[in-house]
Amino acid sequence: ELHFDIVSPDSLEEIQDLGIDELLEILPKMQILLRKVLGCKPEMYAGVNFAMLTPLQLVVEESFQVYACISHAILRVVDAYFQLNRTDCLLAIDIYKTAIAQSRALQQYYSDLSKTAMTTEVRFPNIEVPPIDFLDTMENHAQQIRQM
Repeated sequence: ELHFDIVSPDSLEEIQDLGIDELLEILPKMQILLRKVLGCKPEMYAGVNFAMLTPLQLVVEESFQVYACISHAILRVVDAYFQLNRTDCLLAIDIYKTAIAQSRALQQYYSDLSKTAMTTEVRFPNIEVPPIDFLDTMENHAQQIRQM
């Protein structure tokens, strides 16, 4: 359970106030929420049905804030990564891998939704995929910690 409203206007400030341990605890939960959002796709005629697109639009607009919170939290974890213990490093690696996959999936999701009647009402954000080469750096660091 998240201890704050992830879609509130103050959510980025709340994430800024959390410690790295708390971020490592809530990031997987936020990623589960984003995975559920990605499952909300219009099928067949739902992409042109106003009654179906209206609630989906609300979900999609909230997904922008979920993505922003996840991205901000991951940046904070990455900034502290080299000070983490091995267990937390491994957790951060799993979170980072999920972030890469979800960013790609979110790009595709927004691309698919941009082909629906929703495009006149929603301006989709630019989704940045976390740098894959940093994942190698993270894994090498975790390996070095184990060898110490």
